[in-house]
Amino acid sequence: MVALHIIPCRNRSYTPPLENMLSNQRMRDSKDSGSFVNHPELEKCLLALKSAKSTEEKLAAVELFRGALSKGAQEQMGIEVLGNIGLTDQDGRVRLSVVNTLKGIQHPSAVKVLCQMALLDPSDDVRSSAVIALRNCKDPKAIKTLCRIALVDNKFDIRRKAAYALTGDGDVGNFVNSADPQVKNAINSVLRSLLSDK
Repeated sequence: MVALHIIPCRNRSYTPPLENMLSNQRMRDSKDSGSFVNHPELEKCLLALKSAKSTEEKLAAVELFRGALSKGAQEQMGIEVLGNIGLTDQDGRVRLSVVNTLKGIQHPSAVKVLCQMALLDPSDDVRSSAVIALRNCKDPKAIKTLCRIALVDNKFDIRRKAAYALTGDGDVGNFVNSADPQVKNAINSVLRSLLSDK
């Protein structure tokens, strides 16, 4: 039998302010070679983000991060900064852009941010997009998050998307379908009951 622990959604966890996070990273990086400060693509992203005042400027900064990450920039720091934006920015369009930037990255930090956004974001559109992004994650945290969302999200459409992600043909669905028969039966039983309710 699989035990799922239900925890209420939408309680934002503490995320350090971006400025503190970046100055701490700079202090760590000053001791390491190949630091964030010395990476020209990420430095350009950081400067754009720090000077961004409007939503459009923030969206442009997130696009710069997308480009830097696709060029092989240090993923960990870029993902941490994007995660901070995604978890703290007030504008849903900016948070949605963060989800779209992180959705193809199979880094554990990206999966963690997507899981948090899928569970906690106040915007239905952002949560829905994060659920869809998690569908193709190979990290076990994605399965746990999708199960939780399928059971407790307050929007039926988002619960349904999480259920389909677990049973569909994405990486998560393939994992669930090839799992231990008891695990598979428990998940499918919960999901069948969910999909038959509305």
